[in-house]
Amino acid sequence: MNDEGAEVRPTGDVRFAVVGAEAGALATADAEHVPDPADADVLVAVGETGLDAVAAATPTDTPVLAVDVDGPLSVSRERAADLLPAVASGAVETTPQPLLAVECGDERATALADVTLVTAEPARISEFSVRSDGRQVDRFRADGAVLATPLGSHGYAHDAGGPVLAPDADSLVAVPISPFAIGADRWVLPTAQTTVRVEREDAPVEWYADATRVGTVTPDQPVRVRPAGVVPFVRPPGQ
Repeated sequence: MNDEGAEVRPTGDVRFAVVGAEAGALATADAEHVPDPADADVLVAVGETGLDAVAAATPTDTPVLAVDVDGPLSVSRERAADLLPAVASGAVETTPQPLLAVECGDERATALADVTLVTAEPARISEFSVRSDGRQVDRFRADGAVLATPLGSHGYAHDAGGPVLAPDADSLVAVPISPFAIGADRWVLPTAQTTVRVEREDAPVEWYADATRVGTVTPDQPVRVRPAGVVPFVRPPGQ
């Protein structure tokens, strides 16, 4: 404490919080773990569960270091500990990743990676449509549809046949899941309000935000997705 009662932190003392794994997995002498992400200089998101927690856990100006996830913005646990001081000092570049606000009826969610609609019963095809910035993109029959950010384009959307987006792309990717038609299109869309609608259902359709089930979609309840700010992710040197 100084004479005015304010906390004085030693030079080079870096505070980090971890979501998605125990803090001990990133123990380092050069940084101090804090339990509350609001008190951290760096938020470390470990694994897919870490990414799922980031939207709710981080202030938008706190840099996020992704660990053990798909894509070029991720590092190993060993390298993460070494990078913490450089990240906190601003010596490492960050790239903004879009945060998505999602609503369907009375349900609300946020997503950093993707928003997914999928039939609750395997191999039961429904009909979906996608609109971007008020314009019709396409209508298709499939098991579902996924809308992904650049961060999420390396995950489920890519597994479903979608393109991988560069980390700094100002775009979203929309991909049918197991489409009925051979050669169905995939789309790279602007980061604008996007609506995915169930036009006809042969089985209940569920929707997910970053792999977390939020609810059930009916044909009269479109899923609306809009940009809701950005989160700064660390761009690891050399990647």
